Amino acid sequence: MTLADFLRSVPARPGLSPPPATPGAILADLRLQWAHYREDDLPARDRVAFLGLRIVQRLAYNLGWFMGRAQ
Repeated sequence: MTLADFLRSVPARPGLSPPPATPGAILADLRLQWAHYREDDLPARDRVAFLGLRIVQRLAYNLGWFMGRAQ
């Protein structure tokens, strides 16, 4: 069973859903975060490091939502 099959098999609670974790949604989020980091005058090295952490945070958050639904 793939992750996509698993996600389709878990019913969603009405009114509750996590933010989408599609590549387009993650890219839009990264662009927004990049702009915030530039406003704060962070060095490019720190911006890239924080963007990497943001990706991990976003994926972990969504995975937690779906694993929580399965329980």
